[in-house]
Amino acid sequence: KNPGWMIVSCPVACESCHLLEKDKRCDPDFLNISREHIWKPGDLDSLFERVVQDHSFKTVELSKPPQGPWVIQLENFLPDIEIEALINHGHQLKFTRSTLSGPENARGETTRITHAETRTSYN
Repeated sequence: KNPGWMIVSCPVACESCHLLEKDKRCDPDFLNISREHIWKPGDLDSLFERVVQDHSFKTVELSKPPQGPWVIQLENFLPDIEIEALINHGHQLKFTRSTLSGPENARGETTRITHAETRTSYN
């Protein structure tokens, strides 16, 4: 059910020993992933400008370039009933506190740091 885990943890059974090295396993050409950037310079600014200019929602610009990164607040983005549904669904899925990426282990897997004062969200 989890081929990525099997390749790293059980390569003999999966006949994937050649993929134990992270550089081979994560090579964009091997994964058939384009190296072309999706976002071009200025695309993100254009996106945020459109959101701010769209009057479907009341927007509050908390920060924007060049003074800082784009941070906007959308008032009444979702109705209360949809917010409640999302929260309830999260409870059903047993969301847990989000983690930070830690150092890589010997297999090239990123470890998780489960407790960090800087993280307050849950996933």
